[in-house]
Amino acid sequence: MASIKFNFYNLFLEQGNNLVANDLTEFIDNLGRRENAQDRTAEINDVVYSMPHLAQYGGARNDGTRFFWIGKFLTEKPYAGHQYDDDFQIMTEDAYSPAMIFYRPADHLLGIQSKQSAPRKKAVEDFFNYFLHEDNRNEDLQIVLYKQPDQSTLDMLEDGTVVNFVSLDVLTNNNNRYFQDLQADEQNPLANIINANARASMDMGSNYCTLTWKKGRFKKALPFQMVQWLREIDFTNESITKGIALVKRPGFAKATKIDLLTDGILETEFTIGDDISAFEAIAVNVNEQIQNNGIPEQCLGFYVQNYRANVIDADVFIQFG
Repeated sequence: MASIKFNFYNLFLEQGNNLVANDLTEFIDNLGRRENAQDRTAEINDVVYSMPHLAQYGGARNDGTRFFWIGKFLTEKPYAGHQYDDDFQIMTEDAYSPAMIFYRPADHLLGIQSKQSAPRKKAVEDFFNYFLHEDNRNEDLQIVLYKQPDQSTLDMLEDGTVVNFVSLDVLTNNNNRYFQDLQADEQNPLANIINANARASMDMGSNYCTLTWKKGRFKKALPFQMVQWLREIDFTNESITKGIALVKRPGFAKATKIDLLTDGILETEFTIGDDISAFEAIAVNVNEQIQNNGIPEQCLGFYVQNYRANVIDADVFIQFG
């Protein structure tokens, strides 16, 4: 069996600084049920995204949850081939990488599949807002995602932790998408190093750069201060496409691997069959587990505990772009 991970967010319509009570089921349905694929496709910052599938399922615990894909077309085509074979060819078709997403309106809950090459929080926000009518945007109306925070593994690390390895993949200039500087100051030399190397990579005409720090075999461990520098970096920056840290914590037999891009966001896993890849099969599997209390109670209660008292009932009419 295989597993897929989901990170959890709360999805809102926001007007000015106010969260609006409207659920976004009608908006998602309108977008996902458009007949022509081009009407469910958006080009944002020179990257093409689309929403090819939308589904809803019944059941004893049916709560109106929607399942859909939002994916992006990869600007660099991968190679196609077979395992244990040296014959590879560049794909001739457009390569597409989707994330499975589900929306539970009663809790304003959005689950996004955690997948390296698929859209993340900012891309999903931009995709939704692309389809808001210009009149709505002129009313200072936008669709926003707020992460449901979990205790960050980085924040749990204490003195005595050995930092063995840190690796970052940084986009510098790919299909007119350019590196966006990390906020940095004299107190965070790590961010300054990333900025300097990414800028140098861009000047050299490179699309990406990889920065790696390792503990040498006969050298001292990387300084624990590295952990604090990592804590201060905004890993929602879309220029960071991959971030991994490997640390050895006191009292733990094995090293801990941290995905820096999703660390500190509530997450759960759903189990699916090894050979399942089609939208319908994945959605049915995930829905069955949701029906059987597969979503952590902490996620379901997050809206009530943190947002409901501040949500306003406003007469907002959503127009579709």
